[in-house]
Amino acid sequence: MQRTFIVILVVGLLALGAAIARPASEAQLMAAQEATPGTEGTPTAVAGEVDDLRERVSELSTQVAELGGADQEALKGRLGGSRAGFDDLYGRPAAYVAPHEVMYAVPDVGRVTVLFAGDKATSIILTPTRAPDLPFDQPDPADWAQDAALTIATRFYPADAVTAAPADSGGATFAVSGSSQALTGAITPADTQGCPASGATAFTASFTRTSAGAISAIVIETAPPSDTTLLPVEPVPPEQGQLSQGGTRAMANSSLGGTVSVNGVTVVATSAQPNATGPRAVPAGYQLYTVNLRIENQTAQPLPYELSNFILVDRKGNEATAICGGVEPAITRGELAAGNGIDGVVTFEVPEGYRAVRFVVLVNGARAGFNLR
Repeated sequence: MQRTFIVILVVGLLALGAAIARPASEAQLMAAQEATPGTEGTPTAVAGEVDDLRERVSELSTQVAELGGADQEALKGRLGGSRAGFDDLYGRPAAYVAPHEVMYAVPDVGRVTVLFAGDKATSIILTPTRAPDLPFDQPDPADWAQDAALTIATRFYPADAVTAAPADSGGATFAVSGSSQALTGAITPADTQGCPASGATAFTASFTRTSAGAISAIVIETAPPSDTTLLPVEPVPPEQGQLSQGGTRAMANSSLGGTVSVNGVTVVATSAQPNATGPRAVPAGYQLYTVNLRIENQTAQPLPYELSNFILVDRKGNEATAICGGVEPAITRGELAAGNGIDGVVTFEVPEGYRAVRFVVLVNGARAGFNLR
């Protein structure tokens, strides 16, 4: 209740004070370096009222930030970090640009304007303390030398960032691309099956050059999210003619509790459980079906695995693939290093009338099958 009350107050005050607090130079950059005209007819506030408004916004906004969770050390005060982490490093914001956008005054950098989405920094704009309203292609004594700008930018990349060499053709702007594993866990939502995101998330840093060759602004932001999502695969009735045959022709077979070795990978399906109970909410008319599993990678190469590698087959040949958000410890997607093994549970969501007769694991182009009845 306290958090909700504070959030409502902050959003209301920020909406009222955004036009007063927003620095003109920041508005220019966020409008793709075009000057943003001021809002005509905005009433002029009395100086004391403005100071009081700013102080109330600062106090309440900081309280909200402190209620957020702790950052990973790799993200504190960096892209992907929370408001609380930025406040801890740089103090209270110097200006409130919008309800989810604040500006910090950092003595050895200049202005640091951060846009938050879901309390995670998805865009950071860095500008030196140059003259207000000066176009960003015009030089100012406060602008950075290019080498200094590249160094400053790294302070705001995730600490585990891997970056490429600058893509610089000598024009008015150039960019640095990078990726970060820590960023993935912070800002990439789980997919529609409840699977956590995997892999590294991309980001870019764009540098703006003045006519004198110095750097007047840096914009660091996460790459646009992909529109691709994974959807649960439901069993397909035979009359629809859409059955995959991936699980019906296993190259190596055993019974439940047995061991199958194919192409350097050993699979053991130890037990199976229909009508299982797990954290995932099951739609009416469906049930969870689980298989306890061990996989050993005895090859010299990493073994990637996905949900689509685990297949349940009924007596009519209808197939279902595994889901995320099932029984723990869940095996969903990942990569098994050479010589390593993994034990866990594969979960399926199937109709209540579904009678599984075979469980299949696709590994290295082969099929390991287990008879369930």
